[in-house]
Amino acid sequence: MLSDSGSFRLFKRDAHVDAALAKEEVILFETLEGLEARVDGQGVAVLRDYRTYRQKAVGFYSQHEIPTVLRFDPLPSVGSPRITVTNPL
Repeated sequence: MLSDSGSFRLFKRDAHVDAALAKEEVILFETLEGLEARVDGQGVAVLRDYRTYRQKAVGFYSQHEIPTVLRFDPLPSVGSPRITVTNPL
């Protein structure tokens, strides 16, 4: 559940998804692009450097390398497929 400002806590920091999604329930998925926030099954935003931050969050000495505020990038609207399926030959 996002806060009144459209954010939640991640790695002991505020992670802003989108103010327009305040108080919405989001589901987070780790994808090839990063940490994707979805609302009602629709991808709305992605934190592209999630894997880098996750690795740094584990080590005590590299915690300072994570930004004090994390910001999700908006995903493009519906129109392009998120996965590709090929038929075996």
